[in-house]
Amino acid sequence: MSLAELLGNLSLETQIIIAGVVVLFVILALLHASNLRDMREREAAHADREMRARLDRLMQKLEGKSIGANGRIVPAVSRPRPLSRTADKKVPAARCPAPVKAQGSVAARR
Repeated sequence: MSLAELLGNLSLETQIIIAGVVVLFVILALLHASNLRDMREREAAHADREMRARLDRLMQKLEGKSIGANGRIVPAVSRPRPLSRTADKKVPAARCPAPVKAQGSVAARR
């Protein structure tokens, strides 16, 4: 029994239901393919924008300039650097001068 004979033996309602399911499946497959293509395009555009932003930041750093809070370009040297609170409290021993020892002998005073 061929497919044409099988469909011919089915009632009209069953044939309409089968045709509708096939059409819905085709529409779903086309929407899925379109969504995948759009997603790839969005990811490529996002990656391109991110790469351009990174290059712009790198070029600004190489030029020694950055954009300040008011939107103007400010040299990197004049920007205030944040200091951690622990740096104010503790000074490493390597940065401190050696303590001066007072010696009581006359030869050490000369």
